[in-house]
Amino acid sequence: MYNYSKRTIYSKAEDISFRKFIDCAGKKAVVLFGVGRYLPIAKKLLSGHGINPAYAVDNNFWKNGKCVDGIEIRSLDSLISQALNENICVLICADDLFSIEHQLRQFGIKHIFALPLFIDELYKKDLYINAEIPVGEAMARNANEINIMLANKCNLRCSMCRHAQNSSGEVMSMERYLFILEQCRDLRIMGSKLGNVRLDGNREALLHPEFNNILRETKSKGYKTRLVTNGVLLSDKSSTALTEYCSVVDISVTGITPETYSHFQGSNSPDVTKQFNKVVKNVAELVKSKNCANSECKINVSFIYSKHSAHEAKDAVFFWKSVGVDMFYLNPDTGEIASKLENANESEVEYHGYPHGAGMCVRRLTVASNGDVYPCCLPCGEYIPIGNCFDTPLSELLCSPEYFRLINGLASLDRKRIPPGCRTCGVIADIKSTVV
Repeated sequence: MYNYSKRTIYSKAEDISFRKFIDCAGKKAVVLFGVGRYLPIAKKLLSGHGINPAYAVDNNFWKNGKCVDGIEIRSLDSLISQALNENICVLICADDLFSIEHQLRQFGIKHIFALPLFIDELYKKDLYINAEIPVGEAMARNANEINIMLANKCNLRCSMCRHAQNSSGEVMSMERYLFILEQCRDLRIMGSKLGNVRLDGNREALLHPEFNNILRETKSKGYKTRLVTNGVLLSDKSSTALTEYCSVVDISVTGITPETYSHFQGSNSPDVTKQFNKVVKNVAELVKSKNCANSECKINVSFIYSKHSAHEAKDAVFFWKSVGVDMFYLNPDTGEIASKLENANESEVEYHGYPHGAGMCVRRLTVASNGDVYPCCLPCGEYIPIGNCFDTPLSELLCSPEYFRLINGLASLDRKRIPPGCRTCGVIADIKSTVV
């Protein structure tokens, strides 16, 4: 049913490779569109090829006249006045590349490229990015959330996951789940009220026998729910419940061919092709269910890029657009990053604070099926328990000496005070590198 080799052209940027961009940039002035987290990455990548951006523009006019990383920020009018000038090309340095490209086409600009689509080149240069590319309607970013492990087990044995083999198989009772929601009713994390519940816990929430009832109860309590799943267990019944009660569904699917998928989610499957086709069909059916119900639920696909998958990342963006999902995520392999950080000399590692990294730390608590509480939703978090919410209320745990030692250690950006598990976390640490 799904032809993975046939590509529908949605954007002229689809078939523009990094090599074509370099060839074009050697003949024309390069203008960067977007003055955010990608601008330093773009500058670093371009400097390795002897290219200096002429200037940058942004849809936020408050940034006009400023200078970021030595690059002047001009108004959009400056770009529009040059739109018919064949001697410029634009590099989109933002996640929302489709709407920005449409905007630029209206200006009459012909030579348009997008940094997130150069993921293969960025990966080879160790310039990791976390991209959120809207392939439909853009969605708001998540507020503070709590990540709840409904079942300490998973139906897959993904190669990049450290947890499945250590899972206890324990399932959280409905009574205990509702007890956690009651604790969250007036809970504030870093001063902000908790509004989102994520059902994941680095395991598979769809394995819970009362999953659909849990969705309904969570929404009835006034929370927005986000499910993270591998997509294998999605069904007509769960799709109906998700589109009615869930705000966001994130499906982890790495690769657009069974060959690449087999290294990740299909690493333990007796029939990788069958499993991969099933996941694609399940996502397509979920999209169909959402559209038929006119639901506001956002359906996203998450793609891990590494040496095994970076070559398919760009095509995956357009493939999942053809399926009809709302957002496509590009995330680096945390295992590869952790390994490089662990083996790097201390002088090669630098820690960065909020908003680059610490925005995830402690703002996304995880509660395990047995009630243990961890400071984040990443793998390293399970090695830093701050207590058990079935013994001590969450509100008290967030005022405990253990919690304050943790956040003060992270905030210090001092290697001696940062918990060992956090030192190899790509959210707060980078390896200093120079593009050549």
